[in-house]
Amino acid sequence: RRVLFRSTPSDLAVQRMEIQFRRMTGDREAYLAAAHAALRDHPEDELSQYVVGAAISADRRAAPDARESGRRLLWGLALGEGSFRDEAVDALIRAGVLTHGQRGLLLKALESRAKPRVDDCFRALELRFQLHGEDRARFGAGVIAAIGPDSPPVERAGAATWLGRTGQWPSAVSLLPL
Repeated sequence: RRVLFRSTPSDLAVQRMEIQFRRMTGDREAYLAAAHAALRDHPEDELSQYVVGAAISADRRAAPDARESGRRLLWGLALGEGSFRDEAVDALIRAGVLTHGQRGLLLKALESRAKPRVDDCFRALELRFQLHGEDRARFGAGVIAAIGPDSPPVERAGAATWLGRTGQWPSAVSLLPL
């Protein structure tokens, strides 16, 4: 394995394999080093941009300017049309350092997904609530109306969890699949 990685160190396909291999082995330092090397050699590579951006922006020990540079990498992916767009949007939401305008951009990105997942709907709802959260009851009623009694139990439980986190306990209990 090491021979392959050393024999063609700047080949993008080999560097991508090394990134994946390091991730699977759980060696975080080697994983990040491989991603940094690939990003240095191939700055246009979206996998490297995502790995480096997500890791740095989520690292609470990193300096604020380093975390900001990680978020800039993620924003470049999130606003583009590449294959790591959805992952970058998710990473930016997890990073949590968002202005009002950035929340709006991420909300549009979530709503424009071709195949939204259940958790995408709740992330969008959370962003919408952060943008216009002054009327909790209206949001609670909207969640209940959107979910409905015929929704799968996992969706009802997810909605109940979100409602509970926002302090709307009666609405949350009404959605629990009992």
